[in-house]
Amino acid sequence: MSQEMVSQKLQRTCDGCGLVKVWEMVNIQERPEQIEEMQAWYTVVREVFMPGEGFIKMMVQTCSADCLNKAAEKLKLPEPEPVPEESDSIDLAALQAPKQYLQ
Repeated sequence: MSQEMVSQKLQRTCDGCGLVKVWEMVNIQERPEQIEEMQAWYTVVREVFMPGEGFIKMMVQTCSADCLNKAAEKLKLPEPEPVPEESDSIDLAALQAPKQYLQ
């Protein structure tokens, strides 16, 4: 064989605790403990509708079940901005100056 892959790395960062893990993927079948370690990770996907974009998938990865709740916080959508009141619904009485200032 004239060529051989000598390096192929996979890096994951836990979205819960920030742990960074790197695995060497060449000859992975020969390292069952590494396969077990990789399978211990969780991936959570949330599908949301974004106007103008359609459905998109947001994803987090965690190194353990203990990190799931903290990582899931990153999947929350921002609170919608309040809709400004229309000009027809302005409370004019609230804008009037008190009578003591009108003399």
